[in-house]
Amino acid sequence: GNAYNYAHDPYIINFGTNLSLASYVKAYDDRENPLEIWTNEKKEVVSYIWDTKHSKKLAEAANAEYADIAYTSFEGGNTYTALSYADYNKGNWDFDKTFIKAYTDMPDDKTMTGRYGYLMKTPSGPVEPSTIRSRQLNEKEYLLTFWCISAGSNSAAPIVNVWNGAWFQGAPTLTLQNEVGDWKLYSVIINADQNDHIELKATTGDDGYYIDEIRLHPTDATMASYTYEHLIGTSSVNNANNNISYTEYDEYGRYIRTRDLRRNIVQQVEERYKDLDGQ
Repeated sequence: GNAYNYAHDPYIINFGTNLSLASYVKAYDDRENPLEIWTNEKKEVVSYIWDTKHSKKLAEAANAEYADIAYTSFEGGNTYTALSYADYNKGNWDFDKTFIKAYTDMPDDKTMTGRYGYLMKTPSGPVEPSTIRSRQLNEKEYLLTFWCISAGSNSAAPIVNVWNGAWFQGAPTLTLQNEVGDWKLYSVIINADQNDHIELKATTGDDGYYIDEIRLHPTDATMASYTYEHLIGTSSVNNANNNISYTEYDEYGRYIRTRDLRRNIVQQVEERYKDLDGQ
């Protein structure tokens, strides 16, 4: 599914001297969730990634057009379309859903956010590797960030390539930004030419790594991203600095606590009851 534009461009409408357009939804997805909103005479742009199956906002990017952002935490599990088939829920990435793994397959039974991650592995021999590829980029500077953790004792650092459709342009330098336990946050600045792609992969023959919270946007934009407990509420919020907060609920779906990036409790609800004689 490609984003489709509103049927009329309101900027060609004459509003007269006393009226002006406050905001304009430039594009929708196939469930009519807004993908790109312009305000203040096109001076402000906000774009979104959606879970179209549940109408949940997965990511919000300020100062970026929809075509220039990408995000996934793989929370669709096995419901995504096959590799190379369009799917809004992939968040402007393309990947093979058979490599998506539940949190129970992760070290210590933990993802960085949500319930799923993705196994990046490039086996030796004819077996197809697991890769993640962006859509075609525009000619501008992008910031790519992701969290990852080794899938075994023999795991090299992730590989990020820039590909122009005919050959690889090279591998930009990764910068380690943060560590939480064995999870590592990497960032990379990519100076893309028109129609370049980004491709993430693992070193051939090693154990590979699990990856989560992959975000891409222009360097002059900011992004926040979200995961959810189905039918309950938000389970994580990842802000523009990749500082994640986690929300927990009890068995009845009631809020009980919030944890910070390192799983320290920052807020908690405690219930107290009086006995029958009022004590």
